[in-house]
Amino acid sequence: MQKRCAIYTRSAIESETCVIQQRKNAERMVEARWHEGWIAMPDHYDDSGFSGCLMERPALQRLFRDIEQGFIDIVIVENANRLSRSMMDFVKIATFLDKHDVTLVSAAEKIGTDTPVGSLVFWLLQAHAEYIEETVGGEI
Repeated sequence: MQKRCAIYTRSAIESETCVIQQRKNAERMVEARWHEGWIAMPDHYDDSGFSGCLMERPALQRLFRDIEQGFIDIVIVENANRLSRSMMDFVKIATFLDKHDVTLVSAAEKIGTDTPVGSLVFWLLQAHAEYIEETVGGEI
């Protein structure tokens, strides 16, 4: 069965190099799971120059619309903190993805919300990302 994968990238600074590297890492994960039916969608969901503390990001909003239309089965991010640096926002995102039966996968941490352990680790990583944001005051 085919699983349509959307790759979401984000960088707080305008950096085409950063989003390209994130995309390549996620594409490698899709290629490694081709035997499970994973295919990378051709659309690029890249938010370069946007903080993870904001939900109003153009590519993220476009990704949400494509999910609502049933075009996406899996969302892949390079790291869990690329999606959000706010627990409240992550709760909204995770609830939205769950409502639409979309799995969230992190390429670097090699975890996904398709298992209970993967979901737990995602939540812990999100809590850590928010902690870093609040204590260090920015993206690292």
